[in-house]
Amino acid sequence: MLEILMPHLQRALTLHLQMAQMEARAEGMGSALDVFGHAVFGVNGEGRVVAANRAAEEMARSRDGLKVVEGRLEVEDAGEQRKLEEMLERPGLMAKVGARRSMRVSRRLEAPLSMVLVPLPLGRLTDYGRMEALVVVNDPKLRAGSRAEVLRQLYRLTPTEARMADLIAQGNEVREAATTMRTTLETARFHMKRVLEKTGARRQAELVRLVMSLPGC
Repeated sequence: MLEILMPHLQRALTLHLQMAQMEARAEGMGSALDVFGHAVFGVNGEGRVVAANRAAEEMARSRDGLKVVEGRLEVEDAGEQRKLEEMLERPGLMAKVGARRSMRVSRRLEAPLSMVLVPLPLGRLTDYGRMEALVVVNDPKLRAGSRAEVLRQLYRLTPTEARMADLIAQGNEVREAATTMRTTLETARFHMKRVLEKTGARRQAELVRLVMSLPGC
């Protein structure tokens, strides 16, 4: 599921950072990463952690399988640590050449974590510690979200906007979606405009492709 989400994570982060430019830099990055339903660490070209969302900070504090030591991600298993170091060695370049970009992280009591390296398409983010990639970590005990939940998490859609996007993806026109949602055509068009703005989709067809490529039922 994380592999499927990779391009959506890249796209959503790009949009959130653009919106965050009007906010304080540190707060903007934290806000951008917090919308994801997973623990997310931002790493620079040397593999050092330069940003983290609240879920990632809580995961690191628990030190159950994954921790941050002197600015670097570490795991308990020696073999997995070597794989992690390989994955984080110049992360942007490694991802581009197709090197290992996902792995499992063992834990003492719980099921293993899943970790995926997501290279950023923005170039080096100098305002954020020259961040080159995201390390997205999923805890399998957390319930996988529906497609609407994924839309809300990634793109900050309201429940109504997520419903609109889902109806459009099912092949409905805006007028038909308005009837299904029992709202006026004008209101439906307003929701559709907001969905396009938040997802970065330029046309309805592009929105359909985006929604249908998301994981979830």
